[in-house]
Amino acid sequence: MIQDGPTTVQELKILQMNTHKSKTATLDLINETGTNNTDLSDIYDIICIQEPWVDGVGNAQQNHRWMMIYPFSRPTLGTNVLLRSVILINKRIPSSSWQQLEVTRTNDITAVTFNAGTSRLHIFNIYNDGNHSTNLYTLRTYLNNHRNTLLWNESDHMMWCGDFNRHHPAWDDESHTHLFTRPAIDKASVLIRLLTRFDMTMTLPQAIPTYKSPQGNWSRPNNVFLSSHSEDLLLSCDVTLGALANGADHIPVSTSLSLPTQHQPPQSRFNFCLMNDESFAERLDMELEKIPPPRPLATVEEMEAAAINLTRAVQLTIQAVVPKSNPCPRSCHWWTSELSTMKKKLSCLNNQAYKFRALLGHPIHQELREHKARYKTKIYQAKEDHWREFLEGVDEDNIFTAAKYATTLGIDQDRGAPVPTLEKIDDHGNTIKAETNVEKAEFFATAFFTPAPPHDPALDSNPCLNPLPLLPLYTRERIIDVFQGMEPYKAPGPDGIPNVILRTHAVALAPYALEIYLASHRLVTFPQIFNLSDTVVLQKPGRKSYALPKAHRPISLLTGFKKAHTMLITEDISHLAEYHNLLPANQFGGCPCRMTTDAIHLVVDHVKNAWRNKRDATMLSLDIEGAFPSAGIQHLLYNLHRRRIPEHLVQLIGAILKGRKTRLCFGDYTSDLIELENGIDQGDPLSMILFLFYNADFFDLTVALRNKGLSVRFVDNKNIVVDIGTITQNIQTIKTFMEQGGGFKWADTHNCKFALDKLIMVHFPRPRQSPAPKPPPLSLRNVIVKEADTVRVLGVLMDNCLKWKAQEASAFAKATAITLALWRLMRPSQGISMKMIRQLYVTVVIPKMTYGLDVWYSPPHKPEGARK
Repeated sequence: MIQDGPTTVQELKILQMNTHKSKTATLDLINETGTNNTDLSDIYDIICIQEPWVDGVGNAQQNHRWMMIYPFSRPTLGTNVLLRSVILINKRIPSSSWQQLEVTRTNDITAVTFNAGTSRLHIFNIYNDGNHSTNLYTLRTYLNNHRNTLLWNESDHMMWCGDFNRHHPAWDDESHTHLFTRPAIDKASVLIRLLTRFDMTMTLPQAIPTYKSPQGNWSRPNNVFLSSHSEDLLLSCDVTLGALANGADHIPVSTSLSLPTQHQPPQSRFNFCLMNDESFAERLDMELEKIPPPRPLATVEEMEAAAINLTRAVQLTIQAVVPKSNPCPRSCHWWTSELSTMKKKLSCLNNQAYKFRALLGHPIHQELREHKARYKTKIYQAKEDHWREFLEGVDEDNIFTAAKYATTLGIDQDRGAPVPTLEKIDDHGNTIKAETNVEKAEFFATAFFTPAPPHDPALDSNPCLNPLPLLPLYTRERIIDVFQGMEPYKAPGPDGIPNVILRTHAVALAPYALEIYLASHRLVTFPQIFNLSDTVVLQKPGRKSYALPKAHRPISLLTGFKKAHTMLITEDISHLAEYHNLLPANQFGGCPCRMTTDAIHLVVDHVKNAWRNKRDATMLSLDIEGAFPSAGIQHLLYNLHRRRIPEHLVQLIGAILKGRKTRLCFGDYTSDLIELENGIDQGDPLSMILFLFYNADFFDLTVALRNKGLSVRFVDNKNIVVDIGTITQNIQTIKTFMEQGGGFKWADTHNCKFALDKLIMVHFPRPRQSPAPKPPPLSLRNVIVKEADTVRVLGVLMDNCLKWKAQEASAFAKATAITLALWRLMRPSQGISMKMIRQLYVTVVIPKMTYGLDVWYSPPHKPEGARK
């Protein structure tokens, strides 16, 4: 990614429009041409939209140049409540320049605060229903509660813009007396009292109409208000016909304010898909000739210099050869030059029709209507033609791209979604908020990177008397195999070197990497430049609120050379673990030749054996908060020693884990480097196998209960199954195991914390004629464990009767949804070939439908001995 520093302009431009819930208007808007066919993103910093069109899953639409801001309460209100207000913020404005305001309990008001130098501007985008004033009362309540913080001094400014649906001679044309009925004046008085209370003035001149009714009458429901002491900031406020989207019935309003605004240049990324491999290989050879040739590295300084030289050579080659991406100026590739010409003509006709709005019989109005109809038809025709052309060209290379288009239709997947104001509770019960990016980064760092536990002298000694011997050292051929086996287009780390470079040019790079890796083993250290990472903050899907740091998850993006090295180490440890049986037998996740469904089979077998012996079974599903980041390095190394991993390899793993630094990345913000003193990187190839060793001690605790219960787990999810006798006895056994048998003690000593609010207990009562009495609740550390009849275990819904009805329904629903989505690709008149349809069915539909099939599905059969 290449990006220059931000610049400052002395003007903030705001556009507001009502798109009338029109899909045509939205398609026109996101292809964003304004006056003289210029892009709206080149003119405006903010677009306030009322009544946006939403797709089938409730998302509004924007293109890659804008950041979509929904009302603050949208996650809690859900998509069932009509969405009538959004704000688009130009991505050239740094996210550090603005914050969203928490206007709650409405999907009709969106508000943001802009930091303009020493001043602040609070912008409220409001849709007020014509039948009631609920949103005005909501606005009043919010402003009353936050007036002291919003308007602290003269440098704080406030702006209201939107569709107020109110008529009054103060802004409508005074000659339109038919609008000024008693009910209309009474409704408008609520708004006028609000304007008076908060000292707001109207910036759009009186008598300028903004809406044309189907009957041809003009009125002024849209308005812009600015705090009275801010009038000196107003440069202009007027309607703009050039930005009127086809299908919208409200005239957009453009406002310019004299406020310093930071603009950052567009980000430019390297497009490795268009890389010429031959040119890259030639330039890479030239750069490699400038650095010392591969040779044994005797000191740490030599190893560090070799790692820096190798990284720099690849980076210089990328900068010289790999082309940069050139994002389409339109959101949709189906947009054509003919549509641009028609939109330009539409803008001219809109201007002329507005000038002659008083002459209803003027021919310009009929010409405008006819052109709008043609333009709308052309938009949908262009979309259809482009889709048909794409489907006709689908082959083995892009068949899954087509499937992705069909199955992710309407899903809002903007990776750069803004992080809202974060909240956390301190030790005294007070709520602390993080509004700036720096403060948010501190909150995330505290949540993601658990501090190291106190040093335990008992873990310093080596508990293993017979460690395993080291495996043979790496060879050039093995490193080439690892390079060529890496996924090509995964996101790169902070060095900007993606896997595709290592994969394609493995032969040239392997000799240099080999000497660095061998020196790392020999010197028991790790190059600092390889040990840097970027930690990307992503939202966990389906959360009602993202104001808590725990509603986000960290993903580590490592340097390519480190990923290759840790893959080699992972292969060695996995081989030792499997060949010498170093891990418990009921470890399933992350182990070669084992499936997640093996764990479910073990649970089912245990439950059914209990039933055969006339006993009830109970399962407790546990979850560890932040499993990988909370892992204590000292205890991890102790466990590796204890389970016979070679001493030299354990020391190298310790060097890798103790020398890490990372940057937090969210939105357009990247933090300073943070030194990691604890945990395992989530995204490191080593993370899975290391956590298996770290977690293995938990199974040693069940030795005393070997004849009474069995525990099964998959990484950070643990399922404890007990069948002592009755359900009441099972509950008491689980309580004893967790509180006295070492369950919670293991978590405390291993720097882990069970998420008590996520505990789920399922009882498996044996089939009987009369219902069993209701069992007592299970309380662990003063938290009542939730009971359920169905629980999801490793992706499979397990019910307490093992009838699998819930799983069957879930599989049927998934298969139906994916099939209906793929049906868009399979229409007889325009679609992909039958060969490609079959490939999609086999590779996409069947795996969705049959996951865990060996557990929950029994083929139709006749009992043994029955007549055929």
